[in-house]
Amino acid sequence: MNIIAISNQSYPKGMAGTMRIRLFTDYLAKYTKVKVLVINKDNGINSKKGVYNKVLYDLFYNWKHFLLIPFVYPFLVFNYLVKKKIRGDKNILFIYDGLSILSIQFAIIGKWLGYKVVTDVVEDYTLVLARTRMQKLKLYFHSKFIVFYPKIIDGAIVISKYLEEKYIKLMESDKVIHVPISAKNIVDKFKQDKRSNQISFLYAGSYGQKDGVENLIDAFGSIHKEFSKTSLLLVGRLSQNIIKLAENHKGIKIIGFLPDEEFYKFITVNADVLCMNRTSSLYANAGFPFKLGEYLATGNAVMSSEVSNISDYLENKKDILFYQPSNQKALINAMKLLITDSNLREEIGKNGYLKCVEYFNPETNGKKVLDFLVKI
Repeated sequence: MNIIAISNQSYPKGMAGTMRIRLFTDYLAKYTKVKVLVINKDNGINSKKGVYNKVLYDLFYNWKHFLLIPFVYPFLVFNYLVKKKIRGDKNILFIYDGLSILSIQFAIIGKWLGYKVVTDVVEDYTLVLARTRMQKLKLYFHSKFIVFYPKIIDGAIVISKYLEEKYIKLMESDKVIHVPISAKNIVDKFKQDKRSNQISFLYAGSYGQKDGVENLIDAFGSIHKEFSKTSLLLVGRLSQNIIKLAENHKGIKIIGFLPDEEFYKFITVNADVLCMNRTSSLYANAGFPFKLGEYLATGNAVMSSEVSNISDYLENKKDILFYQPSNQKALINAMKLLITDSNLREEIGKNGYLKCVEYFNPETNGKKVLDFLVKI
């Protein structure tokens, strides 16, 4: 097979979306030819082109080529796909994050050229409460492009139960496969450096409305008044409103963005409890939290609002501590319980890690994807 992954995420280093693509392509590259083409995403960390774990990657033309001269971008797409197609081989376009105004051109042109077109769907953008013009534009195109799936998509990989049910209704059931998040084992690499002279809560990931970080900060403010030897560590690219909110509370430390290796070591060594506080919104429940796998892989305790189909994999107070989403009192009580019960922290940390190995194993999930691509 000849696989070209079309990514709207930076590559090979980046946030959660980058890691999902990378874990898939790392596995696929063991058995077939794989390239990653990054469209409209340059985080300034990666080279424009290179090789990572035997996977070739390249940065495609800037999206402004499309806005300035509409017919130029499709021509560039056509030219690229013609050059990269291997005659006599099974050519596959693996499009991450569904069809957008840019990626749909790869899908349509690729289909016309004889590529099999597969997409990895991780969100339902039709559920977003659009506020900005850009969000409204994105929502508009996603709602319009959904009709193209049965016509041009040969297979859909979905990250959650909700998305599986939705896309089975759109397409034939044998063209849809549910592949959850993946997370590499990091506990064995860093756990020996663990320190714990106080209870540290940690949040790492995106800081969107669905993530509920504002509520987490407010809850910690209440906790810190009662338990002064606690801290809340915030990792990632924080928005200005989150920074301002955090600065008004004692015990909160803004860590910011960390490169991959530093990030995994930091969340393993410095956190006693990792927090995921997705809200009860339909959008938050439609996908599946990427960060959950990385949290569990540390072997530390994880607390989470009970959203999406997380409970299909993890049992409350055994593998994780669940609480009701968008419920501030439940969030505070969950934090208090993990502060005062060290045995529970240790138990759910160990058990959660074992469930991560069982359900979110990159090798297992990579094989699912490979088998699916062979079949379509």
